[in-house]
Amino acid sequence: MGVSDKEYDLIINYIDEELTDQQQSEFTQLMNDSEKFSKEVRMISNMHESILLAGRSRRFVELKTLFNEWDQERLEKTRRSRLKRMMLMAATITGIILMAFSKLFFFDRASGKELYAEYYEPFHFNFNTRSETSLKQLDAFLLYNSFQYEKAIPALLALDTIDIQVWKKHTAKIFLANAYMQVGENNKARSILENATFSHQEQLLNDCTTWYLSLIYLHIDQRSKAITELKKLSSSISFKKKAKELLSKVE
Repeated sequence: MGVSDKEYDLIINYIDEELTDQQQSEFTQLMNDSEKFSKEVRMISNMHESILLAGRSRRFVELKTLFNEWDQERLEKTRRSRLKRMMLMAATITGIILMAFSKLFFFDRASGKELYAEYYEPFHFNFNTRSETSLKQLDAFLLYNSFQYEKAIPALLALDTIDIQVWKKHTAKIFLANAYMQVGENNKARSILENATFSHQEQLLNDCTTWYLSLIYLHIDQRSKAITELKKLSSSISFKKKAKELLSKVE
């Protein structure tokens, strides 16, 4: 059995350094009294560590260097495009004002594709990498986390043929679905998500599956299916707020 929703919430707040005084007291007590809870804390904390932090081999160093170069190039492009962004922001504000008046007078509602574009963000989290992590796993996860989705797809598909921990294989499915969504192949993403089966203990993966499936249904204008999926997230720790907000725009 995994931890309860309340305990899971404590762990997430601990990782995000957002524990209140009362929560800190409860967390400390659980860490002292419950081996199951402390193991869960270690596992989830490790999942949130950087994929590169524990890398020590030459291959790890090379991959880290490539990622840093890519990140630096992205930052330089961001600085150069600051003026363009300011101009775009001004145009966007004007557009928002015009859209607001349009909605006020014509009572139109956003299309599924517009809502998809507004709410979709790719799923990311970092794996800690210990000595048993294979280069094939590292390549797949690094390509995905560095936004190289086209290259990540075959690498993630290959993970299904090797012996790795079940939770990593399941997480790779969410990564793969998101990679397909990023390159515009939503039908392949939908097939993966509709056929995904995770245990009750993998609640985050179950919620991710439901969230991204609802967005795909919106994109292909199947609102009734999207509504059904969004309602499943009413008690989700990670997606409850976003699902409620999106649902108010869909119904």
